[in-house]
Amino acid sequence: MEPPHKKRRIQHSSFSTSTSSEALSSEMHTETANIPAQPANLSEQNGLKARVKVELHDGNDGLTAEANGNGSTITPHHDETDSAPPPLINQTDLLRLIIQSLHSLDQVSIAKALQEASGVQLYSSHVAQFRTHILNGEYDVVLQREEYFLRQTLRIHNEQHISAVKLLILTQQYLELLETNSISEALAVLRKNLTPILQESQPEELHHLASLLLCQNTEELYERANWEGTNVKSRHTLINSIQKYVDPQILIPENRLEQLLLQAVEYQKEHLCVLQNPQNHDPSQGVSLLQREIAPEDAIPDTTLAVLTDHEDEVWNVQFSHNGQYLATVGTDKMCFVYNVHSLGAPFRSLKGHGEAVSVVAWSPNDKYLLTISQDRKAKVWDVAKGECIATFEKCTTACAWLPNSQEILVGGGNGDRHIYRYNIHSKETIHQHLLSHPIQDMDLSADGTRLVVVNRTKSFHVYYPNDMSQHFELSETDFITSVKLSPCGRYALLNISLESSSSRVSRLDMWDLEKRKKVREYEGHVQSRFVIRSCWGGNNGCFVVSGSEKNEVLVWLAADATLLAKLGGHTSVVSGVSCNARYTTMFASASDDHTVRVYHCSKDPFPQRTVEEEKTPNNEQQQ
Repeated sequence: MEPPHKKRRIQHSSFSTSTSSEALSSEMHTETANIPAQPANLSEQNGLKARVKVELHDGNDGLTAEANGNGSTITPHHDETDSAPPPLINQTDLLRLIIQSLHSLDQVSIAKALQEASGVQLYSSHVAQFRTHILNGEYDVVLQREEYFLRQTLRIHNEQHISAVKLLILTQQYLELLETNSISEALAVLRKNLTPILQESQPEELHHLASLLLCQNTEELYERANWEGTNVKSRHTLINSIQKYVDPQILIPENRLEQLLLQAVEYQKEHLCVLQNPQNHDPSQGVSLLQREIAPEDAIPDTTLAVLTDHEDEVWNVQFSHNGQYLATVGTDKMCFVYNVHSLGAPFRSLKGHGEAVSVVAWSPNDKYLLTISQDRKAKVWDVAKGECIATFEKCTTACAWLPNSQEILVGGGNGDRHIYRYNIHSKETIHQHLLSHPIQDMDLSADGTRLVVVNRTKSFHVYYPNDMSQHFELSETDFITSVKLSPCGRYALLNISLESSSSRVSRLDMWDLEKRKKVREYEGHVQSRFVIRSCWGGNNGCFVVSGSEKNEVLVWLAADATLLAKLGGHTSVVSGVSCNARYTTMFASASDDHTVRVYHCSKDPFPQRTVEEEKTPNNEQQQ
C-alpha cells in the first residue's frame, strides 16, 4: 500500500461519475500530396534523349505533342523493345519541373542543356513570350493582344476568368505607376480600365485602389496595398495568380517542384513522424530533404539501452535536456542524478540538498541549469557544469517553468497557495508575484514564452499571458485534470485526465487546440486513479504521445489519430513520469516506483556516437 503522506496522490475537490467522453474527430490534418517513389531511370543505353522523345512546335494552341487529343497531357515515347513497366510519374512532367526548378536556382545553362538533351521544353514559345512581357512589365502589350495571349496562348475561354486575369494585370500596372509617382498614367488606368471591371462587382475594391492615390510615399503604398513593390518576385507572384485560371500543362505553377517536396515533407511529419537523429541542422537553410523518415511502427523503442538503479527509493520524474545529451532523474530519496546519454552508467552529477522527496525537474532552455521542486516546499536551481546549487526559493511544491532567457523561473502551487512567483535565478529577487483565482496543480510554458497554461485542482485550466499574467481564456474539461504538457510548437496542450469513478480504472489523455479553443483528440489505454501520471510529446515535432501508467508500463500513441502503437514493459511498479529525447527522437526514458529508470531506444534507428563538441559540454564533466 502506498503511504498516506505521499504528496503526489491525486487530490480532487469532488468526484464525477462521468464516463469517457466520445472521441472527437481530427483537427490537425495537414493537406498533403502523395509523392510516388523514385521514377524509372531516364538515362539508359541510348541516353536521356532516346528514352524521352517529345516533339514540340509553336502553333497558336501552345504546347502540342503526341498527346491524348485535347493537348492536356504530354506523353513520352518508349522503345518498343523496352520491357520496363510504365513509370508511376509522367516523365515529361517531371523533366519540365526539374527544368523550372533549375531556372529558379539560377542554373540556366544546365536547364538549357537538359532541354536540348531531352527534347522537352518548359513552355511553348508563345507562353514564354507571355511570361517575358509580364516579367518585363510590358502590360499594355499583353492587354492590347488579349485575344492572342489570353484566349489562344493561355486558352482561357471563360469570360469571368478573362476579367479576373485582366484585373490582376491592371492592378499590378496601376501599383507600379503609383510607385514611380506617375500619377496621371495611374489615374488613366484607374478610370479607363479598372473602373469598368470593378464598378458594379467590387465597388469597395475600387474605392480602396482609388484611395492609394493619396499615399505620401512608397512605404505607405506598400503597407496599404499589401504589396512588395516592383521587383521580379512580385511579378512572379502575378504570374502565379494568373496560373490559377490556366491549365497547368500550359503554364506550370511557380516553384511547383518545391511545393511538391514541401507537401511530401509535411506528409512525412504527420504520418511517418520520425527524423532519424537530425544533427546540427541549421533551420535558416530551409527544410533538409536528406533525412531518412521511418514509419511510426518502425520507430517504437524495442531495445532497452539501460536500466538505471542509482535511486534508493521511488523515481518520480525524468527529463532529457533540450540538446538531447543529458538525462536528469529525481525521486523520493531526495536526490537528483544527471546522466550522459552516450554513457548510461554511473551519473556524472549527483545533486543533493533537498530535505524531502523531489517531484519535479526541469532543464533551462540553454541546458546550463536544472530546476528541482521538492516536498520540502523549496525550489532549487543547480549549475550543472559545477554541480552546485546557485539559488533556493521558498513557497513552491508542485509546478514550475523556465522563461526563454534561462535567467528567470515561474514557480507556484501547494498548500493552498494561489500565487505564481517569478524569480531571477542570479539576483534571487522576486520580479513579480501574481495571485490567481484558483489553486495550482501544474503549469507549462510555451517555448517562445508567450503562453502559460495553468491547471487547477478541478475540471478547468487557464491560459495566461506570462508578461503580465493577465488571463487569456479559461476552458473546462469533463473530469479532473492532473497535469499538462504543451506541444513543441505551443499550440496544443496535452491534459492528463483522472476518471476516479471508472470501474475499469482506465484514464484518458486529452489534446486541446489552444488556438481553436477546443478538444481535438482523446488517447485511452493507460491507468491513473491514485497518483499523478505525467505524459509528454515524443518523436519529430511531437508526432507521438507518451504516458506512464499505474499498470507498470509505458504507452505510445500516434498523435495524429490516437492510434495506440505500443505498450512498453519492464517495470514492476507504477510508471509516474516519462520523457522523450528531442534530438534522438526514438529515445524515451521512464521513471518508476520500482526505484529504476529505464531508457528505451529503437534498434532500427542507429544511435550516433558522441561528437567532439559534445565531449566538451558541460564543462569538466566528472562524476560527483
